[in-house]
Amino acid sequence: MKSQIEDKWFYFSIIALIAYFLIRIFDQSKMLMTFPLDYTNDYASHIAKLFFLDKCGLFNVCPYWYNGIDVFMLYPPGWFLFTLPIYYATKNLLYSTFVSEMLLFFLSFLIINYSGKIFNMSFARRLAFFVLFSFNAISIGNYVRLGRLPEMFSWVNFLAFAFIMIYFINRNISWKIIFASIFYSLIAISHQTTTILGSILFLSLFLAKKGKEKLYVIFSAMLALVLSSWWWVRYLLNVGDGSALTYVLSYWVFEFKVLFYENIANFIIPLAGMILFYFYIKDKKKEELMFFLPIIAIFALYFLKLIVFIPVLKYVYTDPYLYFILFFTLYFLMKVELNKTWRTIIVIGLIILPIASIAINELHTPYFAIYGEKQKDAWAIIEYIDGRFLIDSIEEGEEAVYNKAFYALAAVKGKIGAGGWNEQLVSKEYNKLVNTRLVTRGCDKMKRDLNKLNTTEIITFDEDCEILKKCGFREKKIIGSACLYEEAA
Repeated sequence: MKSQIEDKWFYFSIIALIAYFLIRIFDQSKMLMTFPLDYTNDYASHIAKLFFLDKCGLFNVCPYWYNGIDVFMLYPPGWFLFTLPIYYATKNLLYSTFVSEMLLFFLSFLIINYSGKIFNMSFARRLAFFVLFSFNAISIGNYVRLGRLPEMFSWVNFLAFAFIMIYFINRNISWKIIFASIFYSLIAISHQTTTILGSILFLSLFLAKKGKEKLYVIFSAMLALVLSSWWWVRYLLNVGDGSALTYVLSYWVFEFKVLFYENIANFIIPLAGMILFYFYIKDKKKEELMFFLPIIAIFALYFLKLIVFIPVLKYVYTDPYLYFILFFTLYFLMKVELNKTWRTIIVIGLIILPIASIAINELHTPYFAIYGEKQKDAWAIIEYIDGRFLIDSIEEGEEAVYNKAFYALAAVKGKIGAGGWNEQLVSKEYNKLVNTRLVTRGCDKMKRDLNKLNTTEIITFDEDCEILKKCGFREKKIIGSACLYEEAA
């Protein structure tokens, strides 16, 4: 006899993952007092760009990175525009970033809870959907620990967009389809990879509809593009100036050694999704089959690792695929009816999943890093920077200074760096030069390279300080292991 999984079997996942989330978010709250400066973080980049939006505006050249760059010409501004009013209220970059993240989690819950009611899900199922989507190992690593907040903002909007599109599968399209256009436009100005995957749902609904309703779907897609065109048109016109299109990020599916745990998920989640879909789609109308056909095609292409050969899709890295697949897998899970054998398998999975998720985070996702001595020295020496500077260091060990994070920290203190965070904003040639260990290239070569970077000051550490001194640079400040030198007049 077929039936849905009983609500009681979701409670273990709910309790375990919420408890672990609270532990991790409490630990991450240390960033309220400490600017993230370690290697395992994207927070620093987004904090700096929030500062740029406030100081330089949306489409103006900002001097703090890469000898001046129009950051939002190539980087989607959605999350920053969302968070800017919070920054105006708090007057604190760290506070506003953390509050924004908490608000996004809350909005995710509201969207899933509201949409789940429409799809006749019990509260336990709605809560489980939210927890399994938002508090899994991938989300804890990406959002809580790394701070990939622009991507998080895009997936919050995707939740609303996807539920609206599913809502119209078996209903006549009404004026409410405009909300799909609005949420997709927010995705489009928030994260390119989510935009690419989200666009598949327009194709899905188009295939599911007949007659003039197909025209309504086309209209909705066109409206979404118009609403977001103020950003994506500029992006497409200028993306060739950077190096974004030179990175085929879907190849990460073959990084078994470096991304071992993620590749386990790459196997399990799409496989589970396809199995659940097989049972879900039975006895459903043709419209549902047509809607989910492109989505299941993505499941299969990703599972078989053929996604790396598909134009456009090959530029999407692995995590967005996992979020996309996980969303629909959870939807099938909450709606599907199964026989006793499969219900038992799923129940076992609901017990193993949170345990495995927590274990992976404990083994693979570090807790918030407090500054080591070298990082404290680097923090202190920023005060003495006057001109455009370069940091020249080796990023190794727990106390190493992560160059990208240092450029972000220096920027929010009003200092101008030759480097920055986002390599795709500039050419590969510039990236290669700014990330080269100049102190190892000889005095004359180092000075020529600094001139190419339009840089007059250089920061380095330990014995490398002696190299700068021997090359005739003038000492400005030494604090512990860190030293600041400038080219002699």
